[in-house]
Amino acid sequence: MVTRVALVLGTVAIIVWFMPRDNKPNFKMDVNKVWLYNDLNAQFDFPVYKTDSLVQAERAEVLRDFAHYYIYHEDVAVRQEKLFAEHLQKHFHGFGYHFQRVMTSCLSKVYSMGIVDTKEPLTQIADSAQMIRRIDDKDVTQVSAIQVFTPRQAYEYIQHAPELVVYREVLKEIDLNNFLEPNLTYDEDRSESARLDLLNSIPLAVGVVQSGQKIVSQGEVVTEQTYQILLSYEKEMDRRSETDSAFNFMLIGEALFVLMIITLFMIYLSIYRKDFFDQMRYVGMLFTLLIIATLMASLLVSHSLLHVYILPFAIVPIFVRVFMDSRTAVMTHLTVVLICASILQKPLEFITVEMIAGLTAVFSLRELS
Repeated sequence: MVTRVALVLGTVAIIVWFMPRDNKPNFKMDVNKVWLYNDLNAQFDFPVYKTDSLVQAERAEVLRDFAHYYIYHEDVAVRQEKLFAEHLQKHFHGFGYHFQRVMTSCLSKVYSMGIVDTKEPLTQIADSAQMIRRIDDKDVTQVSAIQVFTPRQAYEYIQHAPELVVYREVLKEIDLNNFLEPNLTYDEDRSESARLDLLNSIPLAVGVVQSGQKIVSQGEVVTEQTYQILLSYEKEMDRRSETDSAFNFMLIGEALFVLMIITLFMIYLSIYRKDFFDQMRYVGMLFTLLIIATLMASLLVSHSLLHVYILPFAIVPIFVRVFMDSRTAVMTHLTVVLICASILQKPLEFITVEMIAGLTAVFSLRELS
């Protein structure tokens, strides 16, 4: 008895392990092609998602007007302007008050417009009208990105300032880089948060299909809109089957179903065909046929190789009828058909067709002694 229990549990484990667990509709679809399958109705409410290209285009359009955040530091300008004035007074006082006033004015103008620590975020969008958000204490103002300087741009601006043309030789002696410090620092956290909020505001769906609503009819041409609905349907089914709890429930359900079917088959053998039940070679042969038939069906369905009807399931009852009897052949065939039907989308049709084929095969061998 222990051997038979182990054989039942091992058979259940093998069959369940190879069962396909992808409950998506097993069909192929193309735009402007005829739908060859039966009418497809939605099993649940699901959104109709936009195409990836459309979502990317909308995101690019939204980000085109996105303004990054920069924090303005007023103390930097005050400190550097003071140091610059002291430097001019100490080393270039002989050029007069006008020179010092013009130089200080140019530096003040550069700092008032802003020196950024980086313009890299702004280069991601090739738009001359790109704006930035300048945070000055509690005030936020938008300014054009082309109106702010990097340290190098600020240096070149002062070097080529029209009012300093006559002092071009003197400027070469001044190390301006010591007085050009960024007073606009990029606020990465706030910019990224605002960018994500902007992207999340874009709806990913363009509509909703209600449960029970017809998606496509047999013989209907698959349009672009229908194709997108079908893709959304598949995507939603994938999302619903990704959870661990759903997988565990499915696995437990499959194991209980297969265990119940095989247990009933063993009860039949122990009551009505005890002569076969007591001999392990007969039991082993029956379970071998069960495993081979169900594994072949599972592999075909899992990999979408060929239609499951191409498998000769009627060979199982023929084989059992030849070596045992008709009643056992029918019960074995019924067990195989019920297990295989559980992995198909249309089990009733499969059960009807295969039972007719199996019974026909068994009845045709009624004269076999």
